[in-house]
Amino acid sequence: MLINKFGLFKRQNDTTGTSDHRLVRSYVRKNALCRVATDYDARLCKIRRVAQPEADTDVVNKLHVEQCVKALWNQQKESDEKLNALEKDVLALQTTINELRRATNANSETATNGSETATGRVRNGNERLRNESETATVRARNGKERLRNGNERLRNGYRTDLKRLRTTMNGSERRRNG
Repeated sequence: MLINKFGLFKRQNDTTGTSDHRLVRSYVRKNALCRVATDYDARLCKIRRVAQPEADTDVVNKLHVEQCVKALWNQQKESDEKLNALEKDVLALQTTINELRRATNANSETATNGSETATGRVRNGNERLRNESETATVRARNGKERLRNGNERLRNGYRTDLKRLRTTMNGSERRRNG
């Protein structure tokens, strides 16, 4: 007498019972109702227990990755907007400084035609204006550099976070496939 993989004797005379048994077994396997042969009771043609579906951690990881990427893109857009606004402010400040220099040069030319005390006062005023304009220019350049450095740090952080997330996703895919 033949023995099946469940350790039971096969019925040879009853062809309809065997075909029903095969139908039930193939239905159970196709629909993943049991994962192991011990989950299926061959005598009663019933499933002893049904395995609970496992939580799909890859979907959760993918959602987390997408949220992190969106947040990083938003941060980069905000820093780019701030940098552009600062560049506009620096350009406006530089044009104002150039206008002040022209005005001081015009004042010094008119003052040289006048008395020496007036010329001295204008020169002192011009020196103060030049010093203030130079310090304002230096401050604007330093602020611009600080923003560029901050933006570069943000981009580098974005790249490292993206690499970490990709390695996490690759690791979870390997675990799932392995």
